[in-house]
Amino acid sequence: MADDTPKQPPRRRGRRALRVLRAIGLFLLCLILLPTLLVGALLLFAHTDPGQRWITSKVNEVLTSALAPSGLTAHIDALTGSLPSRLGFQGLIVADADGPWLIVDQAQLNMGWSALRKRQFVVRSIRVDHPALTRLPHLTERPQTDPAPPFDPPALLAKLADWPDWLPSLAVENMDINGLALGPDVAGEAMTLSLHGAASASAQNLQAALSLRRDDKPGAEQAEVRVSLRPDAYLTLSLALAETSDGLLVRAVPPEIAKAPALRLLLQGAAPLADWRGDVHLDLLETDTTEMSGTSVNDRVILALKGGLGASPLETAPRLNWNLTVSTGKASIGLWRMAGQKNGRAVTHLSGQAVLERPIIAPDDTKISAEGDKGATLKVQGHLNLDLSDMEWATPRLTALAGPDATLGTDYALEWRATSSGASGRATDASLASPGLDASLRGLALKGQALSARGDASWHLADLNPLSPASALAITLEADVTDTSGLALPDVSPQGPLELRLRVLGPMSGLNADLTLDGGTLALREEVLEKPHVHLSAVDLDVSALTTQLSGKPPADPAATGASATGRGVVEASVRARGQDVNLNSRWEVTPGRDSLTAAVRELSIRAAGLHVDGDVSAVLPVPPSPGSSGGGEDGAAASAPPALSGALRAEVTNWNVLSGLTGVPLRGGKASLTLTLAPEADGQRADAALDLDSLRVDAPDGSERISITKLRGTARVADAFRAPRVDADVGGGEIRAGAVDLSAVRLNAKGPMKGPLVMNARSKGDVEAEVDASWKPGEVTVQTLRVRLSERFVRTVQPAVDDKPGDGGCPPPCPAGKTPKTAAPVGPWGARLLNPALIRYGADGFSTPGLDLALDPSGTVHLNGALNAQSLKLTFSVDKLDLGLFRPLLPALPEGLVQAQVSLTGTPDRPGGGLVVHLDRLQAPGSLMPPVSCTLEGTLKRAARGGGTFDAALSFPPDALRVLGAKRAGATLSLPLTFTADGLPRPAMKGALRGEAVWEGDIAPLWNFVPLADRRLTGQGDLSLNATGSLERPELTGRVQISRAAYEDLNLGLLLTGIDAEVNLDKSDRHGAAGLLGSLGRASLALKAGDGMGGTLTLNGTLDPVTLAVEARGGMDNLKPLRRQDLRINLSGDATVTGTVAAPDVKASITVNQGELALKELPGGSIAVLPISDAKEKPVAPAPSQAPVGTLNVEVTVPNRFFVRGHGLDSDWKGQVRAQGSLNAPAVVGNLTAARGTLDLLNRTFTLSKGIITFDGGQTINPRLDIVMTYTAANFQADVNIGGTASHPQVNLSSKPAMPQDEIIAQVMFGRSAGKLGRLETLQLAGAAAALAGFGDGGGGVFDLARKSLGVDVLRLGSSDNDDGTLGGSTLEVGKYVSDKVYVGISQGLDADSTGAVVDVDLTRHITLEARTGSTKSEVGVEWSYDY
Repeated sequence: MADDTPKQPPRRRGRRALRVLRAIGLFLLCLILLPTLLVGALLLFAHTDPGQRWITSKVNEVLTSALAPSGLTAHIDALTGSLPSRLGFQGLIVADADGPWLIVDQAQLNMGWSALRKRQFVVRSIRVDHPALTRLPHLTERPQTDPAPPFDPPALLAKLADWPDWLPSLAVENMDINGLALGPDVAGEAMTLSLHGAASASAQNLQAALSLRRDDKPGAEQAEVRVSLRPDAYLTLSLALAETSDGLLVRAVPPEIAKAPALRLLLQGAAPLADWRGDVHLDLLETDTTEMSGTSVNDRVILALKGGLGASPLETAPRLNWNLTVSTGKASIGLWRMAGQKNGRAVTHLSGQAVLERPIIAPDDTKISAEGDKGATLKVQGHLNLDLSDMEWATPRLTALAGPDATLGTDYALEWRATSSGASGRATDASLASPGLDASLRGLALKGQALSARGDASWHLADLNPLSPASALAITLEADVTDTSGLALPDVSPQGPLELRLRVLGPMSGLNADLTLDGGTLALREEVLEKPHVHLSAVDLDVSALTTQLSGKPPADPAATGASATGRGVVEASVRARGQDVNLNSRWEVTPGRDSLTAAVRELSIRAAGLHVDGDVSAVLPVPPSPGSSGGGEDGAAASAPPALSGALRAEVTNWNVLSGLTGVPLRGGKASLTLTLAPEADGQRADAALDLDSLRVDAPDGSERISITKLRGTARVADAFRAPRVDADVGGGEIRAGAVDLSAVRLNAKGPMKGPLVMNARSKGDVEAEVDASWKPGEVTVQTLRVRLSERFVRTVQPAVDDKPGDGGCPPPCPAGKTPKTAAPVGPWGARLLNPALIRYGADGFSTPGLDLALDPSGTVHLNGALNAQSLKLTFSVDKLDLGLFRPLLPALPEGLVQAQVSLTGTPDRPGGGLVVHLDRLQAPGSLMPPVSCTLEGTLKRAARGGGTFDAALSFPPDALRVLGAKRAGATLSLPLTFTADGLPRPAMKGALRGEAVWEGDIAPLWNFVPLADRRLTGQGDLSLNATGSLERPELTGRVQISRAAYEDLNLGLLLTGIDAEVNLDKSDRHGAAGLLGSLGRASLALKAGDGMGGTLTLNGTLDPVTLAVEARGGMDNLKPLRRQDLRINLSGDATVTGTVAAPDVKASITVNQGELALKELPGGSIAVLPISDAKEKPVAPAPSQAPVGTLNVEVTVPNRFFVRGHGLDSDWKGQVRAQGSLNAPAVVGNLTAARGTLDLLNRTFTLSKGIITFDGGQTINPRLDIVMTYTAANFQADVNIGGTASHPQVNLSSKPAMPQDEIIAQVMFGRSAGKLGRLETLQLAGAAAALAGFGDGGGGVFDLARKSLGVDVLRLGSSDNDDGTLGGSTLEVGKYVSDKVYVGISQGLDADSTGAVVDVDLTRHITLEARTGSTKSEVGVEWSYDY
């Protein structure tokens, strides 16, 4: 059947298909444009105000929801930027319950979307402006949730290596945080920082860079970090940090180390993470430019650290290695001072390794129980070596021990362990419990200059508690000091080596220790102790239990009762002193109980050279009760209870002689013992002491008795010694002798509570009869009775006799024959007694007494009363009717006179006043020939308005005293500046104005009587004026002393100078700024003129600097005849100068002896034979050690002629020249004296001085050589007396021509014939002449010299004449005088009337003399020629 539907034409079908295609295209276009339009609409909406407000609210809702669990809130004010490329916000505030803690002004994020075409997600920039972190937030606890997976470096590297291809790389090109403000609670101080950085992550690596700087203090801190990690675990790290003195880290450096420190740190490394290596370098510098300008960086280094670091974080047991060197730099002096030393250099090498064997947190979610040991172990071990060089130690002892260079080396190890436990058993729930620590030092070696030490030490800390019973110590130490001289203390000086050995081993519940110390010698002041030895030991000492109980903590085992721990040990010590052994031995025990601790010393034994001490003592010490216990009573009474002591100690002297050797004091005695007994009682601690001494004598070094004590007994008891002690003591019954003082029936006792009143009594008889009754309580002493009297026997023993009147010529017995003994002064009673009971109060608030009245026997009273405190000042002290002369039997140096004195202080401490008045009536010095004088000293204390004041004093003399002193006027005044302290007591004001004056004018002779030089006299007129100005700190003294028409006489020397006019001036000091008395003195000048009363003069002018002692003086003499003596007359002229200093003067002088005469009293003995004078017992004197010259001497003495030496038959005339030069303490004397002419009457004959030379050779001692020849000539015979040798050892002999024996020479001289032809009477005369010759001289000259001086002649002698046959004639008397230097005229008279003659001698030349003699029967003229060869 055919289709009846009509068919459309083809054109219509094509149009329909087109319409369908158009509909499909339109739909597709709508699908494409709709999201775009939607996004565009959203972006358009976001750029409108309503849109931004809506988005801001949604963001705030999200922030609030996310932060609410932590207790935080957040809010932003508005969103900014143009989406999608820029996004920002303004006004971010994050707060906790306490308020805002983070505020951000604005932030902006710029995206780089175009980089997505390169498969890169790029953040062009992140910028945050002015954030403020004021503090750290307070977070609330969040509910426990599963924590995030732990940081796992291997897993991170694996993910980096498997970076998906479709995932684009990530990059933050720029990050800026500008003006980050940190509050002081965050960084310790307010600061502003800026951070800049960048980061990227890709399949190739992870990179990050961050830099930091401080804005508020530019340059204070700068840091930069760069990190790069590749997928193959290759890590590159760079860290640089620099800080100045304002930096966070540098601020921790104490200012003592550096004023302006700086820090530089650099850490760099590039290596696989499995075994990473890096280098570290750190410098601490001093940058203070005020003191270190211009110095190099190396010179500013305080401390430098450099070395290498290594790490293996990827291993199962992570490891850290180090090899570092730490050294001090040139600027490390502050570091050394902080360490207590001066300076030095230290280099420390530190190497080691740290290994964490089991991490505390497991890397996965496995249970710890599956691993076995629940915990972790950290092991650290390595080596340390310290080198010290150029050390300047702060103490001499460290300097002596360590020296400039020292080393220390040791191996160290540290092992820290912790177990872990958790409620769920999961590793993530693990917490540390029961940690332990082991530390050790092995191979410790210390080496210094004198000290070396070596040892090992280990310490196990159970539960990190050093006092835990399971904790343990093991120490072995040996130390040697080769020289201990540098370890001297103020009174202790060790010498020689020192050895120390220490062993400590065991747990704290049973510690054993042993210490041994052996030394060389110990010098204690003047004592030397040899071989000191100390040994201490402890056995089973439970340190843990002891410390637990003493601290009051509950015991580890609450059920424990009784003694919870014990400890015991020994103490041994020995030393040798003064050849005697001293030993100490004892045992000790410590036994803790439940509420007490018992410490005991058992079997104490001390053996010290004659002294034995034995005993046992124990102490029960209460300890604080443990918390919750019932002990202790109210208010902790048990804890505050005193210890209970029990036991006894006994000391006994067994050998005084041996004890003397130990103490160095000569001791002798009998039985002596001291016993101490301790016992606790119900009312408190009791202590009893008993002394039993039969006899004791202490001698002086010369063996004389110094102190002697016999039969001394004593007991003492102290009751309730720790709380309210009461004393009952009694000592006495014996006799005591000290020097010249004998005491008998001596007894002292005290009874009463120590808080008062304590009643005390003292009694004694014998030389000092004393009776004292007093009572004491804090702040108050009451004296009821005080009597002290010296016996007459004691006074006479101390001072046997004293002149009643000076100058009576007596002497103390026993007196030599012809002397009159002194009569003893009246004796006694001597002493003092209290007139009325006295009360004395004292304390911090002051001092007071209503009256203290003492009577002094035999004369005078003393009175004191008043008070001194902060509000009042009123004190009076007086001495009344004190006759000093009556006390001279006790004190012979006291003058005679009566003393009246009164001192008073009034006012208040802030305005004190007062005065002083002292009257001295009829004062006379002992032995003075001057009549008594009186004087008055008055003083006034004045307080000025400005806080200062003065003490004005004046010394005055009444008219009768001025007459006695021979003075027209005399006196002194002084104004002393004062300052007052807070308590009102005056003190000298060193810078206040000083004024003073002393004057005297009158006759010198009465004042000279005060000078204790009875054989010297000074008369004349004197005028003295002395002034003091300036201040006490820099006083200025000026003055003048004038002497006129004075005469000085020395009776011993026979010296007399008359017409003395002298003036001494003390000028004002020109030493500006010089302080002290010497600085106040100016130059002193002297001008003096004097004569001898016979036309001769003496002048002296000079100056002296009192500070430098520089002296400059010049003097002269012109025909000065200063001596008035029978044996010596001299006429001097010359001049002298003195320069240099008083300590080293330079003396130059030229003196001429115009004329002189010496009358000999005794000539050195001789003998007929040649007998050198010597003493068999005399030993050669070693020359004195050379000393540095002190000053120089250059003095020349010239004797032109006419210096006569006469006496004992010698009549000679000398001349010569002598010079003394060299050092002042050892001058050399050179020159010679030559005899011009002379004769010697010997053996009834006149010997002519044919040769006389005395030579000074400049030796160390002045001992001139003698060369003297005296000749007697007869017919066919010549006898010579020869004197040679030295002045100290002269040699005398006789010789003749022709040569004869000694006795024959004497016979020929005396009788003119041989000794064999002499009669009996002549033989006796010969023997007498020989005896006289042995005395060298005839012994005459006394009467003849006196007659010669009375007649005014030069020669007066008795001789004998010769007969024509050469025999001895009659006696003659010759009188003569030198009319000139070369002409002598004399007259002789014999026994016969016609035997008168005259003689004239004329020296024609040096060798030829013309001699003419005439008499009544004959005249002779001759020429004598002589020549020395």
